[in-house]
Amino acid sequence: MARKGSKWLYVVVALAAVLSFAGGIRCGPALVERLRGDAGGEEQADDLPHLTDSEETRRLAEMVRQAAAEHRAEPVNAVYNSSYNIVLPGVNGYEIDQEATLARLAAAKPGEAVAPVWRQLKAAVTVDHFPTAVIERGFPERRQVTLMINVAWGNEYLPEMLDILDQYGVKTTFFPVGRWAERFPELLREIHDRGHELGNHGYSDAELFSDLDYTAAVDSIRRTNEIVAATSGQTPRWFTPHQGEYNQAALEAAADLDMRLLRWTLDTVDWQRPSEEVMARRILDNLVPGAIILMHPTEQSA
Repeated sequence: MARKGSKWLYVVVALAAVLSFAGGIRCGPALVERLRGDAGGEEQADDLPHLTDSEETRRLAEMVRQAAAEHRAEPVNAVYNSSYNIVLPGVNGYEIDQEATLARLAAAKPGEAVAPVWRQLKAAVTVDHFPTAVIERGFPERRQVTLMINVAWGNEYLPEMLDILDQYGVKTTFFPVGRWAERFPELLREIHDRGHELGNHGYSDAELFSDLDYTAAVDSIRRTNEIVAATSGQTPRWFTPHQGEYNQAALEAAADLDMRLLRWTLDTVDWQRPSEEVMARRILDNLVPGAIILMHPTEQSA
């Protein structure tokens, strides 16, 4: 049986293995070597010299401190463009919570894999500082994109689209029109039950929000929220207007309902029924990290 002092080798080797897979961090071998210290590379845990409780704790605390110093990401502030009233989202940073990680390690059994405890570092400037600014793109350094699927028709193509999204493990955001959601609650529930987020596309696709006053904009957005929430249990937090048209009243209406107005980065223009090849080239030739890609349920999009 391994002696008491070897517990920390097992535990911290497990910690190192977890760290090496956390967010692309590659530090396992270095952590193991630091722990092994003067022990030979081929030496087994039973052959390590005994460490007292205080020595074990100090050594472990130093390793966690070094890991925390090496694996910290600073937050990135949101960037506001006042000329176009557009805000580019920032992102929170992260760091290892040293005290919580040490407590988790101390409670671990020999050989148990122990994940570090992470905590977020809030950005000083976020999109919340600009509640009526428009978001047209996600945080670019994440090198991710998303689909914005607006739904007011195309019911016959939705099941196939949902099946394909399931096949590739993709979760995205559907923006139903309120009166469509009212007429086809079973399809709305199906989208929600498949794990997708539900947004808000206004009550009617005949509405141009650039022509609506504040009261009409609030009524349309709120009415759609109520329909979506009553059917799915989820209250939308994102709103996108028909044709991407809006005015200051629409921006204020969305903000007053604790929502954000979104537009797209790239448009498939699938409602014109182009070929699949044309749509693919239109997107892939212009793709950027953080892109929001607009689609509808059409045969070509499916």
